[in-house]
Amino acid sequence: MLFRSNNALILADTTKNWTPNQWVNTEYPYVLYDAKQGIGAVITANTANTITFSGSFSGFPGNNSSGSMLINTGDSYEIRQVFATLDQCGFGQGDLLTGAMPINTATGTAAWPHEVSDPVYAWGNDFTTVVQGFGSYLVSGGVGMNNYVTGIPKPGYTPLPYPHPLVSGTNYAFSAGTNTYLLTVNGGTGGGYYPAGMTVNIAANDPPSGQIFVNWSGDTSYLANAATATTYVSIPPNALTVTANYGTPGTNTTAVVTPPFNLQAHPPGPSYVSGH
Repeated sequence: MLFRSNNALILADTTKNWTPNQWVNTEYPYVLYDAKQGIGAVITANTANTITFSGSFSGFPGNNSSGSMLINTGDSYEIRQVFATLDQCGFGQGDLLTGAMPINTATGTAAWPHEVSDPVYAWGNDFTTVVQGFGSYLVSGGVGMNNYVTGIPKPGYTPLPYPHPLVSGTNYAFSAGTNTYLLTVNGGTGGGYYPAGMTVNIAANDPPSGQIFVNWSGDTSYLANAATATTYVSIPPNALTVTANYGTPGTNTTAVVTPPFNLQAHPPGPSYVSGH
């Protein structure tokens, strides 16, 4: 049975014996849903056998001139709880919706578009005290959710350097910690503490007088090129060490040449290739 009291709509079901206001939740609201009509309204109160609801979902015209939801004789109802809404923060890619009254193009009906969870963790917001688009219910993460808006930095977070070393050519200095690993560069620059997965520039020092750079030795499997004086290191989840090696130019050099090039040796200096 449906009736109106003080401009609020009330559903009565004499077969029920609910706990008073068990269907009231301001953070994750319960909704009285008309399963036949496909519309619903937020529950604002309940007694042992009545439910008070207010209006219809925002964006739905309702099914009468007042815009309120009316449950017709023969309709069945469900009580649902909302944990996620369409296009809310923390959800990303989903099925394509189209039309003034949106239809899921994957199902051909007004159905949930299977949006993918894309959790948000925000803190240190210095612009305003509220992150726009987030309700207060996200502060604690919520039931079954992974979204947080809080003043506490995410545990284990290591900030990314800016500008990135691949752009600036310099390395950002991190501090020693549980999520950084020591890169030791003997005979060169670029050593320090870095998070795993970061790409770090290293460079060999200028060689001593009369010597040339030969190669890097040590944990060279993490180097982009162990034969160049300047290269990149991909930081693993452990400490690593690389060493720049130098040597005296030899008097003999082995090389493969293809005409019209000719290999000429000039003792006691290093060999070189000249063209004709």
